[in-house]
Amino acid sequence: MLRIPLLLFFTLTAILSHAQTESQKKYIPDDLDVTIENLPATDTNPNRYTIDNKVYRIGRKLIYNYYIVKAGDTLKFTVPKFSAPGGDFLREEWQFISKSRAHEDKVETISIEVQPGISNKNQTPLQYGYQYANDKEAGFSSTSGVIENEMNTWMHPWRDRYFMILELNPFPYIRAPFTVGNEWTWSLRVGDHWQDPRWKTWHGSIKIDYKYKIVRREEVKMTVGPSTKVPQLFNCWVIEGTATSPLGITRLTAYYHAGAGFLKLDYTNIDGSKLMVELVAIK
Repeated sequence: MLRIPLLLFFTLTAILSHAQTESQKKYIPDDLDVTIENLPATDTNPNRYTIDNKVYRIGRKLIYNYYIVKAGDTLKFTVPKFSAPGGDFLREEWQFISKSRAHEDKVETISIEVQPGISNKNQTPLQYGYQYANDKEAGFSSTSGVIENEMNTWMHPWRDRYFMILELNPFPYIRAPFTVGNEWTWSLRVGDHWQDPRWKTWHGSIKIDYKYKIVRREEVKMTVGPSTKVPQLFNCWVIEGTATSPLGITRLTAYYHAGAGFLKLDYTNIDGSKLMVELVAIK
């Protein structure tokens, strides 16, 4: 009487083991130990790293508000709409400005828009946009990428002008298993071309060690347009991240939603200032 249940048990165990092995073959770590899809060489689809994305889908645009808290002041920043040719795109002429002050060169919102193709060999391309308060069409942008799959989501932050400061912070990152208590690490070397005397200077490259932990589930009430003005509840994973380097420690509290991605990013920067980034619209 015991032979049939035992046979079924071992058969099911073998099937599950084979399925897990096949699933593991779908993914491999990249050179930063972020998990990427292990696609066959015969897959030449130009959007092969994006076609199964749930959040960062081609053509989708996510718009965010941001503000900086520094020395008791709440700030944004300005960038001249017409810059001198041959200047330094990253550092050129930006200045802090009061969040409440009107100015034609004030960068009011930031965005990411998912592009077709492949970025950095295995990433979904993103266009990182910066929009002026009174002229949304006259902003500037740069490109980098995000890795999204069922094992993890890892994203380059905005890194132009003021946002260069985020190169020293934990990158937005969530990793399976998606359960409270999950912890993981990675590391990166950062060159001195990211320095700015307004927050920190150094010489040569430095190593940054990152640690992350999923600390809780939380319902976050936010109004995300443009189709609604009614606050919605987003059930988010909350991830605490730290970045440790010879320069000091920076922190990130990230709120991740399965449909909207990184909904809110609460940074503590290398100079002790704060940066808040919050999703306001999806197009």
